[in-house]
Amino acid sequence: MQYRLDLTGYICPLPLLMARQVLDKLEKGAILTLFLNHTSAVTDFVSLCEQQGYQLISTENSADKFILTIKK
Repeated sequence: MQYRLDLTGYICPLPLLMARQVLDKLEKGAILTLFLNHTSAVTDFVSLCEQQGYQLISTENSADKFILTIKK
């Protein structure tokens, strides 16, 4: 399954905490696409993926947004 989570209105650490709550509920193999607007959050998500064993499929910088795709 694929899911989307728009976190553009939030600043750290809220995007990380909110995404982590969602990822905890998703089944293994699910794909979550995140929309962020703060660069610092991107590095936090890279660390989260490394620590939790998630696969960071892609990172994109689109105008004023960062789009990350994570596979649980």
